[in-house]
Amino acid sequence: MYRGTLSDYGSQKIYLNYSAPEIDNISPMNVSTLGGNVTITGDNFGDDLTVVSVYYGKEKLKVHPFSSSGRRLAGASTSHEELIVEIPEGEGLTQDLSVTIDGQSVVVS
Repeated sequence: MYRGTLSDYGSQKIYLNYSAPEIDNISPMNVSTLGGNVTITGDNFGDDLTVVSVYYGKEKLKVHPFSSSGRRLAGASTSHEELIVEIPEGEGLTQDLSVTIDGQSVVVS
């Protein structure tokens, strides 16, 4: 949630609520037990990597930064509609995938 003031409104606070993230697709759906990258497509992912967290079960995943054109960047930016996450080595167990953007979450079971 953004909290700020506008000079036109004096000291009155303006509150903006952003839509919760939505997941439309996860590709690939199956990842080797050796791990690998997964692309999550959807909406409302924002563009600030510092407020993005993705978990597979209880394990926090690394989110790779990239531009809206899909080119990876060195900075902390994401696409509003796509996240690339790194799945670590594992035991092959099915777990929930959760995406949280600035406190709002969506879970895929």
